Amino acid sequence: NRLFITLLDKTPEKTLVDALQAIDHGTEIFALVDNILYFYLPDGAAKAKMSNNYFEKKLQVVGTGRNLNTYQKLLELAQ
Repeated sequence: NRLFITLLDKTPEKTLVDALQAIDHGTEIFALVDNILYFYLPDGAAKAKMSNNYFEKKLQVVGTGRNLNTYQKLLELAQ
């Protein structure tokens, strides 16, 4: 419940990504691959700065995300 994957409606503009990377997020980290955003919250989501809403505002995108456990369950159901 500490690793999240968010699918974005488009690949964010590079300038917005660069601005986001310049922010100190403490121990929270993220990676963006095209329009898929991965972020890790070592202290859990309850106390986190990063969230889907946070990224939507900073990157000017719309996204939907789930934690890794949910994605694994969805993959199992799809098989």
